[in-house]
Amino acid sequence: GLEICLRVGCERAKEIALRYKKPFVGVHHLEAHILMARLPFGNLERVEVQPATEEVHEAVHAMSFPFLALLVSGGHCQLMKCLGIGRYSI
Repeated sequence: GLEICLRVGCERAKEIALRYKKPFVGVHHLEAHILMARLPFGNLERVEVQPATEEVHEAVHAMSFPFLALLVSGGHCQLMKCLGIGRYSI
């Protein structure tokens, strides 16, 4: 069921990226959910965004590392300590 849908969507996304000469970037699905906590919150009209560097990857008002994340999904229910992008412990 779901696997074929994901494969078809992925292949279509690759085709679009090639057509428009854009990079195709893979995103870890569960990590994306965790990193949503780092998006700015509150009055979005007043959020200042800093340029990304090795040290700064978020808007000024975003949650900073480390933090705890509770992933609750069909087969992926986990309490995780988020230390940095790509750095998690269960």
